[in-house]
Amino acid sequence: MRITKPQDFTAGLLFIAIAAGAYFTVPASGVGELAHLGPSGFPRLTAAALGIIGVILTARGLGGRTGEALRGGRSVFGIVILLLASLVFGLTFEHVGLFLSSALAAWISSLAHPRERRWEAFLLSVGLAFFVSVIFVTGIGLQVDFWPDLDAVFSRG
Repeated sequence: MRITKPQDFTAGLLFIAIAAGAYFTVPASGVGELAHLGPSGFPRLTAAALGIIGVILTARGLGGRTGEALRGGRSVFGIVILLLASLVFGLTFEHVGLFLSSALAAWISSLAHPRERRWEAFLLSVGLAFFVSVIFVTGIGLQVDFWPDLDAVFSRG
């Protein structure tokens, strides 16, 4: 077999590795049922879905027409920016709440595209963060902070 689309192949392998790491680090106890997911259920389902996407991308990278080779390290830069956005989300989630950490991660992700208009990216990231926060906090009922606890921030002084 020949790798015809190196970007798809590499992204697929990266997705599979991240999915496997996430799936096997989340404890199997507490998954629950599909109607009543436990604390481990959603992370394991998300990891499985990411793994399936990784398998599809890897298969696409092995077949089809000849793809373009990586040019000028642009793809590597984009992957690094997306990993940085994920890291920032993970580090800020507990301190600033779901809305601000989602908005910040979405805006950082927009930096991966060289011609993105920054104001449009900012407005889109705020809208996306609001949409995600409403779905997870209100729709699903996830017990996370939507916004930082401002009383705790201002009472430290």
